[in-house]
Amino acid sequence: MASGGNFRPTLLVGVGGTGSKIAEQILEHAIENDSSVRGRIGIMALDTDANDMAALKYVPKRSQVQISQPETVYRLLERNAEVESKWAYHRNDPEMSQDILDMTLIEGAGQIRMLTRLALHDSFVNNGLLDKFEAAIAELAVHSDEQNYDGAIHVLIVGSMAGATGSGSFAQVALALKHAAKTR
Repeated sequence: MASGGNFRPTLLVGVGGTGSKIAEQILEHAIENDSSVRGRIGIMALDTDANDMAALKYVPKRSQVQISQPETVYRLLERNAEVESKWAYHRNDPEMSQDILDMTLIEGAGQIRMLTRLALHDSFVNNGLLDKFEAAIAELAVHSDEQNYDGAIHVLIVGSMAGATGSGSFAQVALALKHAAKTR
């Protein structure tokens, strides 16, 4: 990306451990190949697993969003009662064993996509996740006199369909980012 002329800033969003690592590698390679892209490429990493988040080297801490809390699944269901009545298993269903209800998601969702969706829902409702998306998009809208900015951005979402976080939240994250971009 040469300076001058029109540019389209890009937000890389890594969803899950694998997606976050890939987004980080893309950013690293882009900056190595053209240091002028540094201000035009933003990055966010979303994950339930605190250990995977801690392993990221090039994603600034302010751009790392852990979508899980050190609370049990039982407590999350209790706090988000509308989830249980609309799309999650109920706490007394046989699929929701005591082991699952006692899990915390800070070390990942254990390949259970519904738990990722629960953590994501909780992050939107109780932890301002949509505001964080809007803030990341707003940071990209800063431009210099050397560049014409047409008001549009690219958003690239990277995740894995094999794990729980990427596959359990990919569509919801995409829709929320679309909403945040339109709002901004």
